[in-house]
Amino acid sequence: TLHSYITSGMPVPMGATGGGATLITLRHVFSSPEGGFHTDDQAVCAPNPDGPGTCRLSDQMTVGGGTGVFANATGKWHNTGTLDFNRFMLTYTLKGTVCATGL
Repeated sequence: TLHSYITSGMPVPMGATGGGATLITLRHVFSSPEGGFHTDDQAVCAPNPDGPGTCRLSDQMTVGGGTGVFANATGKWHNTGTLDFNRFMLTYTLKGTVCATGL
């Protein structure tokens, strides 16, 4: 199971050189019957030509802790995709590795 939480409040504009992109600080919580882990990360949400209320997302996630088989977990993931605020939907591709003693 995956739960994602925006922890930064409203997205923060990246300034004059950001091309309209904003930064969003997130926490993702991954859980399974065997344990779970979380990531704390900052995603770039860039303008998307597909329409208003959507953005192209690029997110580097760092594993920040775990329980069960994921105790002492470490790793990094990178996801890219589209965030649609109109439908509260994220479509993404995820790549990376999580390592833990119990895996």
